[in-house]
Amino acid sequence: MKLLKDEVLNGLAERGANVAQFVSFGPDEKQRFCRVRNVPVGQQFPTVFQALECLLQNAEAASINIRTFLVDKPDGNPFEYGLKSASDAEAKVVKFLREGFHVIVNETIHVNDGGFSGVVFGSLIEGAPNDIPRCVEKPGCMQLPRAMGLDLIKKVYGFVFHMPFDRSYRVEFSVHPHRVGYGHDRQIIWQAEQYDAGAIPPEPQLIWPNKFSRIMGDKAFGLLVADLYGFPVPRTMVFGRQIPQFELGLELKNGEPVWVRTVPKEQTPGKFQTVRGYKDPFQIMQDDDPDNTKIAAILIQDGVPATYSGSAITSSDGEMILEGCRGYGDDFMIGQRSPEELPASVTGETGFLFDRMRERLGDIRFEWVFDGRHAWVLQLHRGKSASSGSVIYPGTPARWVQFDVQQGLEPLRALVAEAQKNGLGVVLNGEVGITSHFGDILRKAKVPARLLQIKTNVA
Repeated sequence: MKLLKDEVLNGLAERGANVAQFVSFGPDEKQRFCRVRNVPVGQQFPTVFQALECLLQNAEAASINIRTFLVDKPDGNPFEYGLKSASDAEAKVVKFLREGFHVIVNETIHVNDGGFSGVVFGSLIEGAPNDIPRCVEKPGCMQLPRAMGLDLIKKVYGFVFHMPFDRSYRVEFSVHPHRVGYGHDRQIIWQAEQYDAGAIPPEPQLIWPNKFSRIMGDKAFGLLVADLYGFPVPRTMVFGRQIPQFELGLELKNGEPVWVRTVPKEQTPGKFQTVRGYKDPFQIMQDDDPDNTKIAAILIQDGVPATYSGSAITSSDGEMILEGCRGYGDDFMIGQRSPEELPASVTGETGFLFDRMRERLGDIRFEWVFDGRHAWVLQLHRGKSASSGSVIYPGTPARWVQFDVQQGLEPLRALVAEAQKNGLGVVLNGEVGITSHFGDILRKAKVPARLLQIKTNVA
């Protein structure tokens, strides 16, 4: 006989899983289970009101939810969220019981605390922030191989996720930056159900942007992915608006100034500040994003002594386009320095790193720095570019217009808006890289574009 929902929750706690604190009742108005901190397991309260009052007193959010179910209809039944009065909750619970429902009353655990909810099943972890585990039924969730997802939780949230179930179980969970629940832990197990081998999903392919990468910022998420795969990333401290502070990469004790980098929620090439040397990150966020809507995080990254720097993309025909210049690459990316011929040591090391990342992630784009011996990842994004040869983005516009790259990125953004409206194509006039932010802006906008001049290393 299949266990009822409150029996499952009690069994999870017996198995060592952390669950939300709860008490449950049957249609006969008798209490069934109790899992409340500072109270003996199975404590029987004289009245419904006293049980709910005790639960509210121990709930960190000082709020409770009412879940109902029927023996032959476990889902799709009445639900009440965020009740703060024991007497109000008692009236609703008694009403539901007299209508024949079983009732579980659990503490409210907020989903918008910087954590995320989801499902682990087989070789898959998926989930999203600001939502309950059923978020996996919606598009846009983060999907990761199981091992990588567990490593992400350890890296970002600072604890080892524990799972008292094997891969045949579909487990609904939530992760939190602080301790919650009956077991006072940073994870909650909401449900676990065992499936036959044929129903277990295969390991997924990692895709971003997704809902998790957006609240962290695409730039930070890409570096996190690179670090989790073991690729060389300089130590980076991530200060997020929603995600808790965490650190990734390899510490470099070389005396180089740090870099402070803004992290837009989605890629906005060259729009926000990048500063060499320490600058107040909170002032940068206030200056660049005063309404708190565009920047997800700030990165403070160890500096790498730059012999050469640049970027690389996967072209439309699947080849690597590698560009760069001597020294630091920030001026190259904003078109103030031209791409240079790169020595074999640079193209060899950077190409080797590119191939390693592409083997794991598929088509990629990344910004790099070469320290004289090794290439390092400064940014990583997934996806193939539409560029090939001197073509930045293909198309047959009604008319081509030239744009002098000396004007800078902001005038180009204005021209892009006009080109989208009027069906124009853009020819970049000047010695600028196809992988620079000029190319990024045009590709992202899908405006037909090409270079008037080109200097690239194609491999």
